[in-house]
Amino acid sequence: MVKSPRWLRPHTIKVMNILGEENLEEITSTVTVQHVKISKTKARTYGQTGASNSDTILITIDVNDYQADKVLVPPLEFKTPEKQFTLRTGDRIEAHGDIYEITNVNILNPLRNTPEFIEVTCE
Repeated sequence: MVKSPRWLRPHTIKVMNILGEENLEEITSTVTVQHVKISKTKARTYGQTGASNSDTILITIDVNDYQADKVLVPPLEFKTPEKQFTLRTGDRIEAHGDIYEITNVNILNPLRNTPEFIEVTCE
């Protein structure tokens, strides 16, 4: 297993998997993930109705070297929120005190058939 250097991945995030609703309250399962890389992009769009911000972040996770209290599993295998977490569109991530919604998850396999890196795009 080849690991990227941790000094390239100095950030910590919280992943909030949305489990559903009960009594009009959202139920989530949260896990803290350490040793990830966060790249933030600030953008401002101008239209006929005015200006709006469209900040996005790209989170890179080295699957071979991250720390979390739960096990990362693919979305289809996410059955036990007490022991597992997943990365899927629609869930949320807290980074640097801001909460973002996951819009895309890209699994990269540059060396083998197993995932090496996961890139998560959030808005």
